[in-house]
Amino acid sequence: MESNRSAVMINDENMSCPLCDTVVRKGLFVCRGCQSVIIYDATHKEKVEAAKLGAAMLGIVALLLFLDLPYWLASLFSWRLSDATVPVALALAIGSAFYGGVLFWNREKRKKAGIPRFFR
Repeated sequence: MESNRSAVMINDENMSCPLCDTVVRKGLFVCRGCQSVIIYDATHKEKVEAAKLGAAMLGIVALLLFLDLPYWLASLFSWRLSDATVPVALALAIGSAFYGGVLFWNREKRKKAGIPRFFR
């Protein structure tokens, strides 16, 4: 898919293809004039890239927070840490990374929802 252009809305039911100026009824998935694919929200690739970014960001922050915070608190308050500190921190970081991926996937989907874009 090469071109990515937003449609020009004529009214609530019709839009104009930005590539060939053909009037296209809202709800169709292919332009009849130039055979461009019409996408009404984020593409799968856009959602996957957003999910990867969210997982990496939240996972790294959570890993740093959950690994360093217990040791910092232990040194500050003279607490003894159990042997389960690192596995629990890793489990929390993995869960946070998964949540970040889902969060960014849905954010990307909502951000582009309802905007018809034409790809050729």
